[in-house]
Amino acid sequence: MVSMRRPLLALALALAALSLPACKASLGDGDGQPIEDGDGDTDTTDSDDTADGAIDAGIDAAQPDAAEPDAPVDAAMPRPCVGGQQTLTTCFMKGAAPATWANARAACAMIYPDAQLAKITSAEDQSTLPILAANIVNTWIGANDLAAEGTFVWSDTTPLTYTNWNAGEPNNGSGGEDCTITAGDRNYEWDDRPCTSNYQYICSYPLLP
Repeated sequence: MVSMRRPLLALALALAALSLPACKASLGDGDGQPIEDGDGDTDTTDSDDTADGAIDAGIDAAQPDAAEPDAPVDAAMPRPCVGGQQTLTTCFMKGAAPATWANARAACAMIYPDAQLAKITSAEDQSTLPILAANIVNTWIGANDLAAEGTFVWSDTTPLTYTNWNAGEPNNGSGGEDCTITAGDRNYEWDDRPCTSNYQYICSYPLLP
């Protein structure tokens, strides 16, 4: 009886040895399935790596791809024209006291860097002169031919595109009449005069800088 049990026991042990690799493969071999290590603990290394990767992906997705663009800059606001007369684009203001043409020009530039002696480019601009120069006989505006006799430009050197000369003007009548006034006693039409004379003056500047 003992002699038959020993062969059967050996056969059982052999079958158990053959089935052990298959059981281990079914439990997991590193493809993300838990397996038991030598001390019986479950190895979850691959699962933890997968979870960490998912968390990292979520964090990356939450980050903005690029900085938000700055808000557009507001359009420039019109400059004030306190005490002056304004057209659609320009403010005209009377000077403080009589001055030579050059000194009047410098005084205008103290209002704004781009302010100048009155630059009249339309009948609308011309219509401000009787208001600002009311009861004033002679008032400087910006037209002059200092650079080239007979070629009048504004004090910013741009050419005249509108004129309102009095009949027979400009005539350089007494010689050296290189600057321009608006004549209050002649319906505010223009006349050339010597630049060294002291007259009231009118400045102008664009409402939008």
